[in-house]
Amino acid sequence: MKMELIKVMPSIIYLKIGGLKKELFSLAVHQLLDPSFGLFCVAASRRSVYPNPMSYLVPYHLKYFEFTGIIIAKAIADNIPVDAIFTNFFLKHILGFNFLNKKN
Repeated sequence: MKMELIKVMPSIIYLKIGGLKKELFSLAVHQLLDPSFGLFCVAASRRSVYPNPMSYLVPYHLKYFEFTGIIIAKAIADNIPVDAIFTNFFLKHILGFNFLNKKN
């Protein structure tokens, strides 16, 4: 396995990992969406997750949410499947659907 750290600026470090990119994204998303971490809750269906209303108890919770979004967006951009199933109401909120509009 080839691993290489690239320092671009003092606060930005990129990690290039040969061949393990898919597993890295999968493990990161799995850990961040784990209900025991405190950022997300499992819906009644037991298949999907939504943001935990008590997530403010997790230190730096906003940074973790931002990081989760970045990781999932990068996985989508790189066509890497990750095991992230969000509830419909959360997806509609992310996509900007109007909840008061009955046609959604």
